[in-house]
Amino acid sequence: MNRSFPTFLSVLLVAMLLYPPTAWAQDPVNINGGFEATAVGVVADLADGVEGWDLEANVAASPEFAIVDDSVPGLVHAGERALRLTVNSAGPNAYDIQAIATPVVVVPGTTYRYS
Repeated sequence: MNRSFPTFLSVLLVAMLLYPPTAWAQDPVNINGGFEATAVGVVADLADGVEGWDLEANVAASPEFAIVDDSVPGLVHAGERALRLTVNSAGPNAYDIQAIATPVVVVPGTTYRYS
């Protein structure tokens, strides 16, 4: 038997003890994906008004971002709330109005499921 194989097994066993399977489970990368941590109503502060999200509007007539709890059944991803966006004017770029989930911390070499 190759002498490096027992060493490999020892290192593997130590790694498994230090990082149990519960540490391998993936937590959601967005801490407020269902908007449940934000109060219902119009969002006035686009940078900090919705936990886990950055809202951006680079157009002349600002859109209205609002957290609602009266959304159409079946269209809410999780929980009871949703982000409603009322666009008053479109900008010249597709990215002029955005809702960006942040922070999204990822680990190189890890596979994630986007849903």
